[in-house]
Amino acid sequence: EMEWDRFANLALTEEGVRREAGAVYGEFRKGQADPDEQLWEALWADAFSVHPYRHSTLGIEDDIAAMPTGLARALRFRSQHYRPDKALVVVTGDLNVMTTLRAVDETFGHWQVDAGATAVPAQTEPAQGRPQRRELGWDGPAVEPKMLMGWRTPAFEPGAVHSAALDVVMELLSARDAPLYRQLVDEQALAWRVWAWGVRNADPGLAQLSIDLRAGADPDAVLEAVDVALHGIAALDDAAIQAATERMRRQ
Repeated sequence: EMEWDRFANLALTEEGVRREAGAVYGEFRKGQADPDEQLWEALWADAFSVHPYRHSTLGIEDDIAAMPTGLARALRFRSQHYRPDKALVVVTGDLNVMTTLRAVDETFGHWQVDAGATAVPAQTEPAQGRPQRRELGWDGPAVEPKMLMGWRTPAFEPGAVHSAALDVVMELLSARDAPLYRQLVDEQALAWRVWAWGVRNADPGLAQLSIDLRAGADPDAVLEAVDVALHGIAALDDAAIQAATERMRRQ
């Protein structure tokens, strides 16, 4: 009942929005003080030009700065996005399915779509014609250099072969016994750590690889090693792939 009330009857007022806008701006500034957050935001900003994935969940600074006088925008956003046709109720536990469905229907069943609002689909991101690369400086306390890479991928689909395969590829790329990890960390001492993760986005997103570099490491040498490792995955035998999938199941 609390969740239903929060979604369906949220009261937005000028004073309430103005007060909360300061808290949101504070959260945004906290992210600006985190080098990892800055690196992640720069990657997605470079990879996407029109899709909302180009900015973080908190949004764009100009929008946040304008929030104190943004009641009309907030109301419009709520009507467009806080809708029963875009909501998902998750119930867990030792429960009777039919009893639970009745309870959900009784609680949420009278939540109606705002008749005057239409959902706005995200814009389709155009194809990327060439690789992009950018170097970021950092004015805060000294940190080890980092490298973050992303590859455009299809949208995540639960149970889809391509989504599962992508997870396995990223495991084969960054696992402790993977050729890339051994080369960069153990043999050439170019990096402290290598880790990667696939995509869990509803629209086409990014598979990402993060490398914590040692001071003085040559970024070009690291990029070349990554490229060789990516192309080498296709040549790995069934035993290596099976070992990766078993590790992922255990995790």
